[in-house]
Amino acid sequence: MTIVVCAYFNPFGSVGREKAFHQFRRALDSSDVRHLCVEQALPGVGRVSRRGDICVPSGELLWQKECLLQIGIDEALARGEGQIVVTDADLLFTTPDAWERISATFEEFDWFQPFETVSLGYAEGTICKKSALSYPDPVRYGAGHSGCAWAGTDLFFRTVRLYPFALLGGGDVVMSMST
Repeated sequence: MTIVVCAYFNPFGSVGREKAFHQFRRALDSSDVRHLCVEQALPGVGRVSRRGDICVPSGELLWQKECLLQIGIDEALARGEGQIVVTDADLLFTTPDAWERISATFEEFDWFQPFETVSLGYAEGTICKKSALSYPDPVRYGAGHSGCAWAGTDLFFRTVRLYPFALLGGGDVVMSMST
């Protein structure tokens, strides 16, 4: 069975970020997908974590998101989870059978991006990007894709730790080229 791990931090108390997170969580709840949020608690910012989540005290960290995600991955591994999907905390899977397809992909791969195309919604308009792994021959040092989500087996995550790699940011290209 698959578990989703996300990192949530909202240093400026953005209402939009909190709203997007609640939409993300409701979508996972309605799909019966188990998930674990690792939230960085910040002074003066309301908390979104709930029972079963992990809340860590604030602090300045390099690769902050990756540190929070690694805490969640370590917890998932300690619980005996075999299939872990790490995602941004505002991602919505809209393909009706997305979770069945993701589970099936674990039968073939131990490390993959669990999407083919992602639509990024901005006030200025929507941008569509392909998964790094959708390119037959990615451009060296940049395929112009977003990270959004990666999936791996317990064996993969026991072997490769996120920290200090920026897996859900600019480091996606580096990691996809290095494997």
